[in-house]
Amino acid sequence: MLTLKNIRKDYVSGDLKVPALRGVDISFRRNEFVAILGPSGCGKTTLLNIIGGLDRYTEGDLVIKGRSTKEVCKEIIRDGIAGDMAENRNCAR
Repeated sequence: MLTLKNIRKDYVSGDLKVPALRGVDISFRRNEFVAILGPSGCGKTTLLNIIGGLDRYTEGDLVIKGRSTKEVCKEIIRDGIAGDMAENRNCAR
């Protein structure tokens, strides 16, 4: 149902590039219960924000129900995964 393929997220400030996620590969099945665990600063919130359509990834692909999020709008992502999130009607990568 939901697959992350080589997801990378970098934060850039001037000449400084800070990697938050480095090549995350994971798949979630329908109705699967998952816990995201790790120390402070390891990218848990960044990962959840990307899955929820609140943040963009730098590289890789997020596939929801067989469709790449590179090709769909945020509203479709949110309606399909977390419909109760705040709406943003702009299309994004």
